[in-house]
Amino acid sequence: MANDKCRSWRDQRATMSAIMQKQTLAKCMAQDCVQSLQGEGNNPVQNHNCRFMDKLGLCLAYEVGQIFCAQNLNDPACTNDGGPTWAMPPVGTALTADDTQWVPKRGAVVAGTVPGAGTSYDCVCLKRCGCKDKSSTPSQKNECTCYDDKYQKTWGIGTDLDPGQVVWKQSHTSSNLKINCACSCGGFSSF
Repeated sequence: MANDKCRSWRDQRATMSAIMQKQTLAKCMAQDCVQSLQGEGNNPVQNHNCRFMDKLGLCLAYEVGQIFCAQNLNDPACTNDGGPTWAMPPVGTALTADDTQWVPKRGAVVAGTVPGAGTSYDCVCLKRCGCKDKSSTPSQKNECTCYDDKYQKTWGIGTDLDPGQVVWKQSHTSSNLKINCACSCGGFSSF
């Protein structure tokens, strides 16, 4: 019931290098972040929300699962609850997608027998933003553009999307940015 990048991370991480695990989780967190923003305006059918997660902290990917858990808080499948502020109705209490308090995964652990196995790392995201990786920019810093300047705020733990590590490009109201997230886990990005 997880998003596709999250399923890849969940099911295959023990066979991936530490870098690939972090990159895949960053892509997973970007999908979960987008899920937390969906459902505003004239598209209530896509209101997936991300209040309830599996035991690894990955969003339950379908609206039906989110609604089931909101109505059955004591069900064993619904015990990993971010809380009502993580989602809009009918799953939570946030009035708009901007009011949701979803945050990316903390305390992920490198799996398998690869170098670095057993070490933990955290994730950080920018909501309603898109970025270019520092490896492909002249400044050697991540370059990010947000739907509006007010979204130049990180969610989660990490430093590679902090103001000193990012070159902020002029914000613009592109529909691509309105429902987009840029995430990084353990220093490796989703973009």
